[in-house]
Amino acid sequence: MFSRQFLLAPRAMDVPPGWKRTGIGGFILHSAPDLPLIALAHAEGEGLILGWPIHQGRLLCDGETAAVSESACAPLFTGISGRFLILEVRGGVLRAYPDPCGLLPAVYCPSQRVFASSSGLIPSIEDCGDDVELQAAFDIPAKSNWYPFGLTGRRNVRRLLPNHVLDLETFVAGRYWPDTDLHALRDGSETGPMVAEIARLLRENVGAVAAQDQVMCNLTAGRDSRMMLAAARDHVDDITFSTFRFPDRTGAGDTEMASRIAARFGLRHSILDCLDPIEADLADWLRDTGTCVAGRTLQLATTSKHVARMARFSLTGLAGELGRSVDWRKADAGETSLSTDMLLKRLGVDVQRLPPSVEAAGDVWRAALGPVPLSLQLDIALVDLWLGSCSGPSFYGHCHGGISISPFNDRRIIDLMLRLPHRYRIEQRLTIDLLDLMWPELNLFPFNPATSGRRARWRDRFRAAYKRLKNAIPRKFDKTILAGRKL
Repeated sequence: MFSRQFLLAPRAMDVPPGWKRTGIGGFILHSAPDLPLIALAHAEGEGLILGWPIHQGRLLCDGETAAVSESACAPLFTGISGRFLILEVRGGVLRAYPDPCGLLPAVYCPSQRVFASSSGLIPSIEDCGDDVELQAAFDIPAKSNWYPFGLTGRRNVRRLLPNHVLDLETFVAGRYWPDTDLHALRDGSETGPMVAEIARLLRENVGAVAAQDQVMCNLTAGRDSRMMLAAARDHVDDITFSTFRFPDRTGAGDTEMASRIAARFGLRHSILDCLDPIEADLADWLRDTGTCVAGRTLQLATTSKHVARMARFSLTGLAGELGRSVDWRKADAGETSLSTDMLLKRLGVDVQRLPPSVEAAGDVWRAALGPVPLSLQLDIALVDLWLGSCSGPSFYGHCHGGISISPFNDRRIIDLMLRLPHRYRIEQRLTIDLLDLMWPELNLFPFNPATSGRRARWRDRFRAAYKRLKNAIPRKFDKTILAGRKL
């Protein structure tokens, strides 16, 4: 029950048996025994890192200390990646900072002065009981929904979104990222150094996880898992690759393509059948996540228990989609913003009529973001409202499986991906360029052939073949040819 979770309050609270108690900044941190606590030390303050942080190329363990320079401290904590949450005491004030994508999620209740991993740990008293109107509108788990804009299914219980800091003296949260200078490069700009740095950081993050025992990596027909495989090239003998056989067209495509790739490169590969979830496992999932997310990930509630013995850690490609414009549309050209209803539909939320509380929360979210281009607004929505509000909370539902860590959940990688030129991202060129740097032969296999059209598949193949041919021509010879074409 509530594995890998925590609760922070200024007083002792009723928590599951066996939980640890740690004092910090005038509060008591109650934490599950399987949640690592790492000391944070720097010149201006101290604190704790909860979870599984990667620092200086290592996945830190329970009881270790992370010493960081002042330039790498709050609020961005650059140089720390993985799945984590930071509690920092500075100037006598305790503050909470989620990781860049909010993959170790948390909620808070100002009236009770409680900060916790999920709403199920916060006492249900009169002013923070069920939000009946919100629950009826989102209809979780009957619909594949989740709560956006920091809302939960409880009144006066809010989610701490990624890129926000919670002041635990006032219990007020505020945005600190993106910076005002986060702008995409002009189309046609040189991207080579940026791609090379992304590749270096991905290799470093993957290597830190691969150094552990019993590591599994998801392998599909998609781009994100292909980039992870490329980054893991030096560690494939230490990793078991796995593919879930979902009973749909996408699942069939993933199974077929992953099997081909595994056979070609001699990977240790398992195909995992998806088991129908049983009622007891669904009930556990909803309890541990705070009944805040459903959908395809919920259907793995029983499957994740059966694969738990296969791995202690797993690599996931979450946030890799930020390198391409997955939520942009041609019709967005010239637009400056989307309505709350249209934004949520773009992200996949299925609600017939939004309650006023959602509209109001959407207005607050946009106002805090400021006057940014619609393209950046959509990118930040993907982080705040999808990764941090749906993917993150799912982690607590899969508490029986290995610790899943995304090598893309790295502040520097995310900044670099969002600075790539718009056309570069629209054409989805990052994957091909990264594979060319790390494992070129992986570009021989098409991406998502079961769901993409024939034209897209041939386009990907042509781009990869053209780049390999171009790189194979000596520079001197290449200039001679180009000069000859001009004559």
